[in-house]
Amino acid sequence: MPKSNERYIFINNAINDSIIMYYNYKDKPFSKEFNSFLVTIMRMIVLLYGELDITNCYHTKNEKGMGGFDTNLLKFGLPPVKLERFKQNFEKYYEFDMRQKRLHIKRKNPYFNTVQKLMIDMMFAKNKRSPMDSKKAKEFYDLLFTANSLDFYRRTFAILSTNYPYEVDEYFRKNMFMISNKIKIVPIKRRLLPQDIYDFFGIKQSLFEKFTQHQIDNINKQIYDYYGVDSRDYQKENKLRIAISQAKKRPNIRIVA
Repeated sequence: MPKSNERYIFINNAINDSIIMYYNYKDKPFSKEFNSFLVTIMRMIVLLYGELDITNCYHTKNEKGMGGFDTNLLKFGLPPVKLERFKQNFEKYYEFDMRQKRLHIKRKNPYFNTVQKLMIDMMFAKNKRSPMDSKKAKEFYDLLFTANSLDFYRRTFAILSTNYPYEVDEYFRKNMFMISNKIKIVPIKRRLLPQDIYDFFGIKQSLFEKFTQHQIDNINKQIYDYYGVDSRDYQKENKLRIAISQAKKRPNIRIVA
C-alpha cells in the first residue's frame, strides 16, 4: 500500500489524496469513503489502466517519465490536452469541495460534470485502442454519479452536486452510440423529446406520425415555454426534466401543432 509523504504531493492534491484514500479503503468496498467522488474517480482510472501502473507511479514518484502517470494515461490515444484538462479540473473540483466543507450552505460544484465527462473520454479513447468487454464497460458506467444511477448514494450526490444531473449520463450514451453504430452523430431528421416527457403532457406517440418536423418543433417549444426553459439552451432537456420532477401536478394546457 502506498504511504503518504507529507513533503511530496503526487501530481496534485486531488490525485494524491484519491490514491491514498483508494488504498486506505479498498478493503471496505461498501464504505462511504471508498464510494466518495474523489475515490471513485481513482477507481475509474484503476479500472481503465490497471492498479499496478498507478501503484508503481506513486511509489516511484514518476509523474511524466517513461512508465509514469501521464505516459500510462496517454498510451491508449487520449489527447494530451484532455489529460491536462482532467488534472486541472479534478484539482479545481477538490479545492472547491474543500472550501464547501467549511460552509453551512453548500453550492453546486461547477467541476463535477466536467471531471466525469473527461473520464468518459478516457474510457472511449482506451476502448478504441483496446476494446473493453461489456461487463467492464458496465462496471465503469455504474461508477458514474448521475441522476439515472441505480445506486441511491450516487444518484442523490449527483442531484446535490450539479444543476444538470443528467448531463453525464447523456454524454456517456452519446459516445456509446457512436461506438456501437460506428458512425458520427448527425442531426436527426425528426427531433423528438423522450416519450416519457410527452406522456407527462398527455401527448401520444402515434400523433407524431402525421406531423412535420416544423409541427414537432412547435410542440416541443410549447412544452419548454410552459416551464420557462429556453428551447435554444444546450441543457434544455436537463432543465426540463428537473422542472418536471419538481412539478406538483400535471400541466393542464392545450398543446397545438
